[in-house]
Amino acid sequence: MEYTKCDFIVVLGCSLSYREVLLDRVRHAVEIFKQGGAPRLLLSGGPNNSEGTPESHVMREMCTELGAPESALVVEDRSLDTLENARFSEAILREHQARRAYLVTSAYHSYRSGIIFRRIVPGVEFVLSPCSDKFSPEELARRMNSEERLLGELGQMGFDIPPR
Repeated sequence: MEYTKCDFIVVLGCSLSYREVLLDRVRHAVEIFKQGGAPRLLLSGGPNNSEGTPESHVMREMCTELGAPESALVVEDRSLDTLENARFSEAILREHQARRAYLVTSAYHSYRSGIIFRRIVPGVEFVLSPCSDKFSPEELARRMNSEERLLGELGQMGFDIPPR
């Protein structure tokens, strides 16, 4: 597969209790990297687990095991949700003068993530590159119907969403 040339591949983390999902995102991102899609991977995810281990640190290990060099990896390890992924990644993307970046996450999460990143990081073109969903049908339905979370993130972004 031929990939559009970008400056970064932004990979969004997820709870470490969904390690297969996280690995699927990383595999997809490393494939884009190996095919020349971008020279750097930005791994975004903080300590969303009981051990306090940032998701991005686990993703870094996965990337190196899959053959991505440490020198190509940039870690953002403070974010706790998609909105923070965008906010904390913005400074890194600006520091590296990124103009275009792949946004890698699960398919169910891709559209919403794209809206958030485009709103929070104007001036960077985001190319959505979803990977397959590894969630069980029940978990996927729960996540896709997380209306409260979506409305909360949109409210934090300045959208005025009236209650039902």
